Amino acid sequence: MKLKNILASICLLTLSQTASASLITENDNLTTLNWSGECSDCYSVKGDSSFNFASFASGNIILDGYVKDEFFIIDESNFVSFQYDGQSNHVDKIIAHNANYSENDQWIDQSDMLFNQIGSDLFFAEIIGDNPNVDANGYSHFSENMQVNGWIDGSLSSYFLDLTFSTYVPVDLLTGEYKALSSFEIGEETAFTLQTFNINYASNGDWGINVNYAPFDIGRGASLSLPTTEVPEPSSLAILGLGLLGLVRFRKKA
Repeated sequence: MKLKNILASICLLTLSQTASASLITENDNLTTLNWSGECSDCYSVKGDSSFNFASFASGNIILDGYVKDEFFIIDESNFVSFQYDGQSNHVDKIIAHNANYSENDQWIDQSDMLFNQIGSDLFFAEIIGDNPNVDANGYSHFSENMQVNGWIDGSLSSYFLDLTFSTYVPVDLLTGEYKALSSFEIGEETAFTLQTFNINYASNGDWGINVNYAPFDIGRGASLSLPTTEVPEPSSLAILGLGLLGLVRFRKKA
């Protein structure tokens, strides 16, 4: 199959898996927990821990079965999604859905599906301007099987989270490192490779987003809070196609 035809077939496959996406919103056990903290290197050199260019960072996690004021163990069966607001020069605004979370089996591991289609963990693509998977607030949605472990104490004053998944992202052609999609120009061609993300929050408030075991965004003072206003669950949004990959046009096979 030519690569330019793969995206269309993948979108159709994913649509068939997500046709009942709104069903998960009927689950009253879902809880959104906001997090916010200070980022040391979001506008500095990756891995800079000096906090000389510190900035605000935020996002949320969604859990199934969380009960306020009770100690809660986090794993693949109850971790629904992770949202990263940034802002950052290194990492895109994302909402990553846990394909291991089994409610209605509505999410699938998209990188596995793509790998089965193209038979490679590397391909070249042209950046295009429209993406049906980016919502009104600029978040790109995708789903991957995640390895998750963590806990939250009853008062939300202390928590730990370690989240790992692999997904296809654009990379710098010279270094092979993940590069935020927002840093590319429309019409530019680049490589996409399968890279491993690790997102961790320590009980002392330190946090980090690592890609292929290298620090990309790091910070401190991360705290959890319940939202004061209702936050739409990610699954109530249109989860179509392949998230970041919706912004690219595949090259033909050589």
